[in-house]
Amino acid sequence: MDIWGPFGIPSTSGHRYFLTVVDDKSRFTWIYFLKHKSEVPELIKNFISLVQTQFSLSVKCIRSDNGKEFSLCDLYAKKGIEHQTSCVETPQQNGAVERKHQHILGVARSLIFQSKIPHCFWNYVITHAIYLINRQPSSYLSNRSPYSSLYEKLPNIHYLKVFGCLCYATTITSHRKKFDPRSRKGVYLGLKGVVKGYVILDINTHEIFISRNVSFYEHIFPYKETNDTDQDHNLIMPANISQEDPVNISEEFITHYGDNEEFITHNGDNHDSDNMVENNEYNSQIASEHINTNDIGNPRKSHRIKHRPHYLSNYHCSLLSFISHSLSPRSSKERYPLSHSISYDHLSSAHKHFTLAISSNVEPNTFNDTIKQTCWRDAIEKELKALSDNNTWTLTTLPNNKKAIGCK
Repeated sequence: MDIWGPFGIPSTSGHRYFLTVVDDKSRFTWIYFLKHKSEVPELIKNFISLVQTQFSLSVKCIRSDNGKEFSLCDLYAKKGIEHQTSCVETPQQNGAVERKHQHILGVARSLIFQSKIPHCFWNYVITHAIYLINRQPSSYLSNRSPYSSLYEKLPNIHYLKVFGCLCYATTITSHRKKFDPRSRKGVYLGLKGVVKGYVILDINTHEIFISRNVSFYEHIFPYKETNDTDQDHNLIMPANISQEDPVNISEEFITHYGDNEEFITHNGDNHDSDNMVENNEYNSQIASEHINTNDIGNPRKSHRIKHRPHYLSNYHCSLLSFISHSLSPRSSKERYPLSHSISYDHLSSAHKHFTLAISSNVEPNTFNDTIKQTCWRDAIEKELKALSDNNTWTLTTLPNNKKAIGCK
């Protein structure tokens, strides 16, 4: 076991530390939040009682650093517990819990980065991270989870939701009137270990409560959308540029300063307002003359992609260089068109015209297209003759009020 902290921002409950207890066999982790380190001895006593009551086992050994809060010699002697300590400034001798701290903080950072939840809720982030870690498969446990190793059963993960997502909790019937809202808009803060309910933060009242009737929107993060909106609205416009008379300023005269989003313009010598108005009118006149002489009358060219007509799909039109550059490639059904491997650029003009007159040999898709070609009619007759010679079927007339079944 080990203590993490102090954290610079107290939690919503005033906690700045947490005590981490890791079972050496199952790697199951327990977390206890602290306001002061002096609370550790009482929590150790409670944990020993928890193990004896819930698992009918006795704690045999406790490994920690040399912190004074872990020096409970009388308790260890009474319970027959061996207390192992690491050497001074040697945290690697207590590596199991030290690595667990790194794992916990890695998962917690991921939850914070995704949800953008304020750091004052870090205790809920840590609690949810521990909940996930205890239910994740571990290579140390042969791909079993710590929960499965400790309780000898699979964890139920059907009720897991995305941390920090938007949710709506049903209001209590006895506390609402006829026209009061039927739900409360909130942010999901995880699960309560001893209560079958979800921990919700009310966005409007900032109250944290527990509810079991909750609808989740796991792709929406209220705090993330709020942060993005605040960044867009925090832009400060230059003070000496009017919104009514926009003036183009080159980028080399604008300096951007970090997070304050301030723009400072270097205008050189100061001029009075009359000169600025005259300059603006003069610039507007020059701009209008420039627009009248250069922009008016220029035709607009279409950038629409041109597609080959469907009736040309059986011809070699795309093999010509002047057509292959002007038309789009063949449809996605043709994975390897001939135009990618054959070029007719070296042929004479007469030879090109002759090539365009030759149709590609394409397998017909319908019966009407098939019956028009002699080669396909001969193939049909050969198949029918083979079926007749092998006595595959007997040709008969269709009975009345019956429909023939088609085949390929």
